[in-house]
Amino acid sequence: YEISCSLVGSEMCIRDSHTPVIGVVLDGFGADFGCQMLGSIEMECRNQGFGMMLICSYGRKDGETAGIERLRELGVNGIIIMCVHDENYSESILKMAVQHFPVVTIDRQLKGVPISFVGTDNEAASRDLARYLLARGYRKTCFVKPHAAETSTLQERIRGFKKAYNEYGLFADESLWITDIRATLPAYHQDRGEQQLAEDEEKIIEFIQEHPEIDSYFAVEYSLAPVSYTHLRAHETAANL
Repeated sequence: YEISCSLVGSEMCIRDSHTPVIGVVLDGFGADFGCQMLGSIEMECRNQGFGMMLICSYGRKDGETAGIERLRELGVNGIIIMCVHDENYSESILKMAVQHFPVVTIDRQLKGVPISFVGTDNEAASRDLARYLLARGYRKTCFVKPHAAETSTLQERIRGFKKAYNEYGLFADESLWITDIRATLPAYHQDRGEQQLAEDEEKIIEFIQEHPEIDSYFAVEYSLAPVSYTHLRAHETAANL
């Protein structure tokens, strides 16, 4: 994992300064997601008289755990964390909850763990988007999602998608779903980069060719839309993505 700090002096910025510091742990960020959120966190920290230290886990649970422990060793006053895509929670996060250490999760909620959470109503958003397609007569929708079935945000979006279909007296056909895209996940992107992207692109092309009955596409995350759109456009099917 990598460490950067908005205060001069990196690790020493906490030890030698009387300024309180908030630690931020993200699994990754880029132009498509995270930059604006990170900027808002830093600005609010500054407005409240806090410094900010950032650690990126790049989708690795061991990186997340090491990052949390390092931030606590350095003496941060609280931690904001976007958990990695994983069905199991980091022991470091559970320890913070038991010890009542100030911590807030963003984007991905830890079900059953008494930790404050800030995020989107994923189920309602997914339901509304699915209803938008259904109201326009689309019934054979391909639901495109990353290879991370147990992440709370994805579960909520799947639930909202299925609810929309049920409201129309229909069942979502999961045989039309693409569920194993890996290139957009930080851990795969970091390790395999262009090779993983090429494999996923080939997978999407084959799926499109095997399922000509699909009439619309639902990208569950923004980062999946450009990957899918490029190949749908090549097959002249991108209008309903």
